[in-house]
Amino acid sequence: MTICRPQSRKGFGVMGIRTSGYILIILGVLAILFPFVSAISLSVAFGVIFLFAGISHFSAVWKKNVEGHVQHLVLALLYLAGGAGMILFPLMGVMSLAIILGISLIAQGIAQLIIFSKVTASNKWLLAISGGLGVLLGCYILFDLPLAATWVVGTLAGINLLFTGFTLLAISSALPRTGPDA
Repeated sequence: MTICRPQSRKGFGVMGIRTSGYILIILGVLAILFPFVSAISLSVAFGVIFLFAGISHFSAVWKKNVEGHVQHLVLALLYLAGGAGMILFPLMGVMSLAIILGISLIAQGIAQLIIFSKVTASNKWLLAISGGLGVLLGCYILFDLPLAATWVVGTLAGINLLFTGFTLLAISSALPRTGPDA
């Protein structure tokens, strides 16, 4: 008697990781070359995500076994309004993303400067440099609005895509090559 065992796919495979890396590198280069277009695309993408979150919270309002119906209704309305706003008015969405980015960089920089003042490690100067640059970049973004919003969001998204793509390429080259996609 022969037992048929289906082939199990235990993951994405080396080629899949490598292909994803190349795709992310290409998208990163395009985002850096066309930062305004990529920022608009991010705004619309976040708008769609917010719409789905709003629909999810709205569906929880009508479920009997879920507590906090009013909270879910309020969250649903906020997510739906925010998502619709980012899709219908993507420039305002880009401005919102730039403001959030600027505030986040300032907050992270201040936190790093506070940690710098309390750490006794020999290489703590890296925290001071990183924290100082974070505060400066965050202030630059906030004080240069709306102009900064047109390029900062897309450029930083492109840089992130590039680094993620190169990371996936490095991971794929370190993985053992076994199976049909080696």
